[in-house]
Amino acid sequence: MSTTAQLANITVQIVNPVIAATTEVFRTCMGYNPVRRELGLKDKKTPYFAITSVIGLSGRVTGSICLSLPQRTAFSAVHRMVDVQCTEVDQLVCDTVGEFTNMIAGTARSTLQEFELELGLPNVVTGDGHDIKFPQRSQPMFVTFNSEIGPFMLVFGFCEH
Repeated sequence: MSTTAQLANITVQIVNPVIAATTEVFRTCMGYNPVRRELGLKDKKTPYFAITSVIGLSGRVTGSICLSLPQRTAFSAVHRMVDVQCTEVDQLVCDTVGEFTNMIAGTARSTLQEFELELGLPNVVTGDGHDIKFPQRSQPMFVTFNSEIGPFMLVFGFCEH
């Protein structure tokens, strides 16, 4: 199987469990289903929102899952989760976004058992214009969502060793 075909096969196996995990986590934690809008290949023309949490996964494949939110969506998530009104990106906001990413990756991991994935710890990047690098051989994808608390985006990319 060619490298391109292998990447496509990995992506097909991972995309639906990652989307389903995102929907499940938001339904469980927020009490509603986010609506998927756009699915596509991630490139430089697809900017991240101001707050992005990244978690690495490794096993039979290696890659990352990123959850990217505008500030107002992150502030609304914190308010719904812990009933604290935020007006700036502080440790509570970063921890909450990081925990959402951890829950999404953990839920997806349980569905993707054949890849024997281990989770890393989430890291949060803030500010406009940031970028996240994925393994060179991966073809990252993005999925945008609308929700009651605002828009957000999931970005993920994996490749075999």
